[in-house]
This record gives sequence, structure tokens and C-alpha cells, in this order.
Amino acid sequence: MEELSRLGFCRALIRLVEVQPQGPYHIVGYSFGATVAFEMAVQLQGAGALVGSLVLLDGAPRYMGRHYSHYTDANEEEASLFCAFLMQYLDIDFLKVKRQMVQYPTWEAKQEVATDLLLAAIPDVCPSREDVALATSAFYDFLKAGSRYAPTAKFLGDVTLVKPSKPRKMAMQLPPDYGLSECCEGKVHIHVVEGLHENFILGKGALECADLVAQQVGTA
Repeated sequence: MEELSRLGFCRALIRLVEVQPQGPYHIVGYSFGATVAFEMAVQLQGAGALVGSLVLLDGAPRYMGRHYSHYTDANEEEASLFCAFLMQYLDIDFLKVKRQMVQYPTWEAKQEVATDLLLAAIPDVCPSREDVALATSAFYDFLKAGSRYAPTAKFLGDVTLVKPSKPRKMAMQLPPDYGLSECCEGKVHIHVVEGLHENFILGKGALECADLVAQQVGTA
């Protein structure tokens, strides 16, 4: 928790409570964001708030640790990092952009490519190159911190895990529930949506994921 707090996690939780002072809270997290979603849910429960549902889209606390143990090549890891960063803002072909990124051997070169892609896609926003550089560095710090995260308490309730039909190799090394049964008191409900980790939340898959989230909100 200390690592996530250092990167502004507590500010995000405070902001959530400011926007919605009372529960029930319905928390959703995708990929690496699932770790933040899990910790937010646990912290809210620890403060006595009602968490109506927790939905994790192909992610879990153990997922980030497996992500970093999976990579043995720094170039590949950096390329994946920049693609994950771009996916927060752009609808990109993860694998295509990753193949482009690995052609650039240094962090700085990859950062320039990522910045060019971002600025070209959102000309109306016009962030400075310096702002993009700071954002990518902060994102990298967050991912590294998250890879060292371990839950300090169990989630009191059921968790819904939505997985792609074609999982990453690193995900296949985890239990089917990504180890969530070890850190929650309820059941882990697993749903599978067609696609890869990078695209199962897009297009038709997005509708399926949205329907699953809506079901959880409706039954909470």
C-alpha cells in the first residue's frame, strides 16, 4: 500500500468520496488498474463504506507481479509499457504498435515515438512533449510499484473477473481465478469474453463487459 500511496492512490480515493460521499460503491478496474480497484474496495470497506460490487477486467493483485516476472527482455518490457500507456488515451492496435516500439532500443527513442502518436491523435488537446514525458515516467513508476503490491486485507464479498478468451502466456501461469480466491471472502465469478487482453474490451466485447458490469450494479 505504501508504494501505491506514494503515487497518488490516496488522493484518488479521497476524490472518489468527494464525488460520492456515500455508498454503495461499484468499483471496476482493467488490467493493471484492477490492482488499484481492489485496494480501493478494501480501503472503503475498512472505513465502513458499502461496496456494492467489484469487477476486475483481466487483472488482479497477482497479475502485475506475474507481468514483471514474465519479461526477461528490457526492450520488450518498455515497448509493452508504452503501448499500455497509449491505450489509456487512444484506440490502438497493441500488437502492431508494440512491434513498432521494439525497433527503438532506448527508452528515450520509444518515448519520442509514443509522444508523436499521442500528439497526432489528439491535436485539440495539445499537451506539451514535456507533459507526455512526465506522464509516461509516472505511469512506469505506478506499474513498478503495483508489481510489488500485496493485499493487506481481504475483500468482503464476491468478485467478478472478466477474462479474454485468448489469455496472455503470463496469465496462463496463474490459477483460473488469478489467485483472487486467496484475497476475498466471497466467491469469484469468472466470465470469458472473446478476444485478447488488449482488445476484448473494445467493439462487441465492450458491450459484453458493460452488460456484465450493469448486471453487478443491478443485483448489488
